[in-house]
Amino acid sequence: MKYDGTSSHFDYKLTIFHNVCERVEFPREAYVRAFPIMLKGLAEAHYFNGMLSRLSYLDACNNMRAYFEGPEYYRSNLNKWNNITLDSFSVKHPDKSTWEVV
Repeated sequence: MKYDGTSSHFDYKLTIFHNVCERVEFPREAYVRAFPIMLKGLAEAHYFNGMLSRLSYLDACNNMRAYFEGPEYYRSNLNKWNNITLDSFSVKHPDKSTWEVV
């Protein structure tokens, strides 16, 4: 349920955070204080190293999103997608026929 900045989308984890806060009737104005609880790993380090606790809740969320899922994030995903080929999958699965790889 925690966001680490590498393996999940920030907005998905933020939705979970909001849902949990609403279920326990946590006041929206206190979300900024609870925000670091939903972080781990690189995201948690960024929060504390970047002193995001000094920002408003909305600004802290926007900073986190921009830092981990900004243009470089999308460029990296596009490069991964563009490098996918039938040959690369065939090499990864030599025991399968071309039809099975497709």
